[in-house]
Amino acid sequence: MVSAREVAQVAVYGGPLEKKKKYFYVTTTQWIYFDSMDATTPTFAISATEIVSVEELQAANATSGDSSHSAPSTSFTNKGFAFNVTVGKKKTELRAATEDDRDGWIGALMPYVADVAPLSATHSHHPKSRSRAELAKVADYIKQQMAVQKKKTSFTTHDVLQALGRKFPDLSDTDLLAWGETLVSAQLLLGPSTAFKDTTTISSLRLPDKLAKKLSASDQSKLSDLMSSPDFDAKAYAESFLKRNSPDKIDSHCHVLLDQKDVIIHELKADICANYTTFLAASTEIRHMENHVSLMRAAIVDCKRALQLLQSRPTCIPAIQRLQDARDDLAHSLDMHLFENDLDAFVHLVVAAKANP
Repeated sequence: MVSAREVAQVAVYGGPLEKKKKYFYVTTTQWIYFDSMDATTPTFAISATEIVSVEELQAANATSGDSSHSAPSTSFTNKGFAFNVTVGKKKTELRAATEDDRDGWIGALMPYVADVAPLSATHSHHPKSRSRAELAKVADYIKQQMAVQKKKTSFTTHDVLQALGRKFPDLSDTDLLAWGETLVSAQLLLGPSTAFKDTTTISSLRLPDKLAKKLSASDQSKLSDLMSSPDFDAKAYAESFLKRNSPDKIDSHCHVLLDQKDVIIHELKADICANYTTFLAASTEIRHMENHVSLMRAAIVDCKRALQLLQSRPTCIPAIQRLQDARDDLAHSLDMHLFENDLDAFVHLVVAAKANP
């Protein structure tokens, strides 16, 4: 087995994590940790492709996680920068010393995780048609990649284009420039407005200051109800906000409102799709019922015709006619019987009967 120092030289990213300073490393193939830098064998090692998910934790919400394959996990109460790493069905909470270190770890581990909600391939080269939530997702990816390269505080347009190229390997250089320009226009990357328009110069960029903590689920629900109301007055809402908060909070709150607008639009789209699906199912059921009614009508018409045909036929033969037919049948049967038994005698009898009336 390799030692901690040998792994540190070839690792994509690594360093101490957790309160007890366990040394974690991710290489191109493995996720490893050692008890100390002098350790000659790893305490835990697994293929990096077995990492199921990596997620950032808010410091206020961080809780102790389950241990993953004997990797220890401790509940921390002190302020820190935590993230969860899920391997198989086991989730481990880890804590970095700084925010940049946490973002670096997330950026280093995310390439091994299958994206559960990837951006749709259709029109992926048209970033201006994306919602702010999707643009923010790409900006977070760039932030994490810059953290891995220790360039989070300041980076260049060239660094961004390289990161976008890894995110969208099928896009052309022109499409990647459009993505960069859109991220700058949305102020998800801060720098000159012409940073991605003038390809002859390399501009410096930086990430925007961290926004205030996101709204809780209950606050988001209240805000959605308020903004969805037909009586919502944006001017009155802004005046009320300014009375209750200082002007320096306007920008961060506007970002919250933009994110909430995207949430509302997404919910409306989901409702419309659900209603349309229900409408299609109901239409199909109605057509089936109409077909069944048509078949029942045709069957009723056939029954009426058959009944009329039966009613048009005589129900019985008159009694006299039946009696005469019976006599004729009897006479014919008698003639045939006599003819078959003694024809000569029968002829003689007939002649004699005619001669002696």
